[in-house]
Amino acid sequence: MVGGSRIAFVVKHLILALILLIVMFPVYWLVSMSLKNTRELSALPPTMIVQNFTLQNFYNVLVTQNFAQYAWNSLMVAVIATLIATIAGSLCAYGLSRFRLPKNLNYQLLFTVLTVRMFPPSVTVIPIYILFNQQILGFRLYDTQFGLGLVHAFVDVPLVVWIMLGFFREIPRDIEEAALVDGDSWLGAFRRQILPRAAPGLAATAILVRSRHGTSSCLR
Repeated sequence: MVGGSRIAFVVKHLILALILLIVMFPVYWLVSMSLKNTRELSALPPTMIVQNFTLQNFYNVLVTQNFAQYAWNSLMVAVIATLIATIAGSLCAYGLSRFRLPKNLNYQLLFTVLTVRMFPPSVTVIPIYILFNQQILGFRLYDTQFGLGLVHAFVDVPLVVWIMLGFFREIPRDIEEAALVDGDSWLGAFRRQILPRAAPGLAATAILVRSRHGTSSCLR
């Protein structure tokens, strides 16, 4: 029994090591290709181990092609879109979860918000271009980080609304009613009582929003 258990232990770990090698091989291949020169990259058959080590590829990307500027633009657009989408979407979801509008307007508004996700991107390209190319209060949003962030936020808000709606419905109304009795406003109760309790869901939603829409900026 002892010998059999040892054999099973060794076989299990060999299988795990094989699976690990298969999973990590693409990562190794990408790293090795980044360290090869142009001639070795096009060699047939391809070399498994780097023969001519070089960092020229990293220099071309980081310095020659000004990668830092593109990365900064993408980071700023992602932050702007995430903040706008989470703030606007959470407020909308909170209002729809707490207030009952006449004539079943809650469900109609939710359906209207959902239809924004159904529009193909090509439908909104021309209207957004015309709008952003005009001066609004002396500013033009075309080719700006804030303008691109607004576009991404416009697409992300429906997702935030539908996800946060479930989180807010799970929070008891008694918490807000107690805050209102103490003299707080609806917005104050939302900020001090509801938002801290919904913070884990809001953080998960923000992460999901950014993971669903990888931001690549072409701004210069």
